[in-house]
Amino acid sequence: VRMGKDLEDMVLAKAAASLGRPVTKAKEMFRMVKYPYLTMNLDGVTNIPGVAVVDPLVQTMWIPVEAKVVTTFGDKYYDWEKASRVFHDEPAFEGKANDATSRQVYIDHMASLVGIPPYYYVQVQHEMLGMGVKCGYLAALRIKDWQLHIFAVTDNPTIQSWIITEGFAVWSRIEKLRAMSKG
Repeated sequence: VRMGKDLEDMVLAKAAASLGRPVTKAKEMFRMVKYPYLTMNLDGVTNIPGVAVVDPLVQTMWIPVEAKVVTTFGDKYYDWEKASRVFHDEPAFEGKANDATSRQVYIDHMASLVGIPPYYYVQVQHEMLGMGVKCGYLAALRIKDWQLHIFAVTDNPTIQSWIITEGFAVWSRIEKLRAMSKG
């Protein structure tokens, strides 16, 4: 954790160089307006060039850039061959919506398609949800070869809906506990 924190600025600078556009470090915690029980800490954000061609009213669209330092131990959780690949087709979730095991199997599968650990896949989904965007990056500095690998992550509405419902359930339990402690 300390290594990642110490090297985060360097990872973001390497990501900016690799992407060919600025990556701005986000310094504040953000609360989602639509889902105020959800907050997020962004490592960095970068702009998407050429958005004005698609939508002339949009000046700049920003997407998340999550910075990771991957140790030798953590190396086994990545599929380095999938870096810089975009996965567009979201396989339908076929499990039971309320079954945690079915959900985890689906999350694991989606993360493996991108080539990153499930926890970080969900983290980037959370950030895209909060920013209202369709894609994000995970920039991973691999200690083994000291190379930066960028994984493109596209939005997954199924997982984002789980983030919303589970976040609300956790927040409701916290509010209930707060009310009980006051009374």
